[in-house]
Amino acid sequence: MASITLYPNFDPETTSVDGFVSRYVGAGTTWADIHDGAGTDASPSGALMYAGWYKAGGGTTYTYLMRSIVLFDASTILGSTVVSAILSVYDTGSNSHADLDMNVYASAPASNNDLVAADYGTLGTTALATAIPNADLIAEGWKVFTLNATGLAFIQAALNGNGIIKLGLRF
Repeated sequence: MASITLYPNFDPETTSVDGFVSRYVGAGTTWADIHDGAGTDASPSGALMYAGWYKAGGGTTYTYLMRSIVLFDASTILGSTVVSAILSVYDTGSNSHADLDMNVYASAPASNNDLVAADYGTLGTTALATAIPNADLIAEGWKVFTLNATGLAFIQAALNGNGIIKLGLRF
């Protein structure tokens, strides 16, 4: 059984993209609004991807929420059978303000090689991996998401299609 490691295209993006999308509200808002509202910004290129949030003045309202979107071009292995998969990301550490876990979800950006603010709302609601608890996101280091049966089926569908695997990280 062979193993393959895939990486998204770094800037300039040609067949896949990695970056982040976000929602910013200056005065602070509820978690439901910051989580479910429309995106306000996108960063499709750069050295880092972000997934996190800022609270307004340390209180109970939120001003900023970021989600990472990462696409992989697996067209070289179309038709292959997926038996297991992991997504590894390097976490530079964070300040934890809430008991929120991070997980992997499907994403559906408008383009395979660019991100726009509207892509903020394209991350799915079905977890594709085992979540990483917030307490484990505070320390810097590699975070490994092991994809579950739903995640494996999602990747298999991409390999049976055009080979572009579209994932996202969010709280």
